[in-house]
Amino acid sequence: MKITIIGCGNMGKGLAERLSETNQLSLYDRNTEKVERLGNAGYGKAYTDIEKACAQSEIILLAV
Repeated sequence: MKITIIGCGNMGKGLAERLSETNQLSLYDRNTEKVERLGNAGYGKAYTDIEKACAQSEIILLAV
């Protein structure tokens, strides 16, 4: 399933860690350092543009 997580703080990170095992994740946070850290760790694709992050998603999770 294609899922976008908006917000990559403590809650978003936890969601990404669990959901990345069986889903394709797009990650967005206005703090580019946080989203890049999760993307580099292999939990999903990091985006700096919220529209691009949400473009192909079936589910959008707000972790703010």
